[in-house]
Amino acid sequence: MKLIYRLIYWIHHATSGLWYWSRRRFTLVGFCVVGGFIVAGATSMDIENTVTYQSFTFLLGFLLMALAGSFFFRGEFSATRLLPRVGTAGQPLRYRVAIKTLTAKNQTGLTLHEDLADPCPSFADWLGVQLARGGRVRPCHIAQRRRKNPGRLATLKESEERRAVSRGAA
Repeated sequence: MKLIYRLIYWIHHATSGLWYWSRRRFTLVGFCVVGGFIVAGATSMDIENTVTYQSFTFLLGFLLMALAGSFFFRGEFSATRLLPRVGTAGQPLRYRVAIKTLTAKNQTGLTLHEDLADPCPSFADWLGVQLARGGRVRPCHIAQRRRKNPGRLATLKESEERRAVSRGAA
């Protein structure tokens, strides 16, 4: 029985880790390119009867150019969080981040990503939650409220306030 739970946990850990990694590496446009690449790759196996292999190679070229560009176009920044004195669990916490570029070029169109801990719990914690949930009988209501995930960490939303990051200014 524990072997099955380990297999399920491993699949959960791998998929949540991949999702966590990809959300930090790809923009919305990047997700669209990767999705198109996967769909084109799956549908272009027979190159004699379809032309989707052309879009597959085109999207592969985009991904390779983005990968190569990520090595050359790196910015250097300094960031300082301006946190309030008190925060309450379960309530939104708004704070400011002062960002300063350390290069000579002004930067625009950037998004700040906080570096949170890996959201996947350990196997012992995950197993404890699964076994605790297994003892309950859930009613079958159509309008059933979704259960809260006790292992869920804080979520961050992008700020509506976006300003250019300039040299020497916060």
